[in-house]
Amino acid sequence: MIDWILKRLEEGLNNEYYKRYYKKKNTIESIYLCEDCNTVWSIGKESYFRTVHYYRDFPKYGQNKKKCPHCVERSGVSK
Repeated sequence: MIDWILKRLEEGLNNEYYKRYYKKKNTIESIYLCEDCNTVWSIGKESYFRTVHYYRDFPKYGQNKKKCPHCVERSGVSK
């Protein structure tokens, strides 16, 4: 039993098991510029959850325009 534990410790996190099951799953899918509040925001994925990120100091030139979820909720219009 102790030999197995020591062998796993020597392998470290480069083992195939860890590569397969502990991959980084954070991604950003789309970046938009809000039409109302003029803030850049993105739709992303953290693990299995969809998230929205807001960026204050991000270039606004050339971004696709779409209302952010905060402005949509505030105006009362459904998505």
